[in-house]
Amino acid sequence: MTTQGLTAAIIQARMSSSRLPSKVLLPISGKPMLLQVVERVKRADSIDQVVVATSNEGSDDSLEALCMEHDIKIFRGSLEDVLSRYIGAADSVGASTVVRITADCPLTDCRIIDKVVDTFKSMREPDYVSNVLTYTYPRGLDCEVASLAVLKNICQMKLQARHREHVTLFIRENLDQFVTYNVTAEDEMSFPQWRWCVDEAKDFEFVSLIFQELYPTKPNFSCFDVRNLLLAKPELVQINELVTQKSRPHDLQYVF
Repeated sequence: MTTQGLTAAIIQARMSSSRLPSKVLLPISGKPMLLQVVERVKRADSIDQVVVATSNEGSDDSLEALCMEHDIKIFRGSLEDVLSRYIGAADSVGASTVVRITADCPLTDCRIIDKVVDTFKSMREPDYVSNVLTYTYPRGLDCEVASLAVLKNICQMKLQARHREHVTLFIRENLDQFVTYNVTAEDEMSFPQWRWCVDEAKDFEFVSLIFQELYPTKPNFSCFDVRNLLLAKPELVQINELVTQKSRPHDLQYVF
């Protein structure tokens, strides 16, 4: 078993979302969505450092201002070459293990992050571990862990633009070239048909109501708390069940 160095959760965010512009700053229970994501990620025991990775475009100046106000580390890089942005963000804090989180997942769960990271660290010389090679968790609990050395090696290749836009796409299209593993959900959390991410207004309405129900009495509510709420109030699931997942290469996370 090898020992990995500092582990950084890198949260990619930008203001120029096409379906719901500026969504990462929309307020959820009194805080911008990005801050809710950061707070939930910071609760993961396996994370040594949290970095917000945004673009160097002027449209994202407000994200830098927010992070500086709340003492959150931020790295700014290319808008379209998100792979290089991730590498820069990891290097800026001396990380060797990268945890990929997106800022449109305010229900992200520290327990799942720990489960994926711990799996990565238990393996011998792993390249990539995630819970998205096969979806078993609800959309919005996505977590990917990769070796920074592997990402750097990929970045040096002659890549198609989409492989730079989607940080882990090259790995997932060439699994035979890497040491990978997929973490699956427990039976009681296996609801891949549920949408817990924020693409459109209906998604935002859904997550806002979840926070309204759970956050006041339990700010660190878990995915199991959300599941129990949805099973008790199935009408909440109907709010965004007709929102279609954005088309993207191999059904992967889109550029942020």
